[in-house]
Amino acid sequence: MPFSDGNTAFFMNEKARQLTAFMILSRIVYMEVKVIRCAADIEPFLPALLSARVIAVDLETTGLDANSARIRLVQLAAEGLPILVIDCFTFLPEGEAGLRAAFSTKAIKVFQNAKFDLQFLYGLGIFLDPI
Repeated sequence: MPFSDGNTAFFMNEKARQLTAFMILSRIVYMEVKVIRCAADIEPFLPALLSARVIAVDLETTGLDANSARIRLVQLAAEGLPILVIDCFTFLPEGEAGLRAAFSTKAIKVFQNAKFDLQFLYGLGIFLDPI
């Protein structure tokens, strides 16, 4: 089966394709992750978040309705930082100021499904600019 790197076409058997996919994914999957459970946990990362040019944001929720479900996790990624996974069940409401600070920066915030995630953030009174 042909495989191309953009310049050259290669023919690989199934085992070679699996090994190549594993090598690519292992480079992607190995990322440092920091779980944030309380307000003090996010403080060391705030200066880098405040100076970031771009912040990737993703939320995990307990349901699809922003009026009845809750935010379970907020995941933030920025250059030079580990991926920050904020456990909102233990982080909020004590850590709300840290979350507001992270979102109040002039960094561009990049979402995978902004319409959905923003409903939940607006419910906390967190309004982002720019997105």
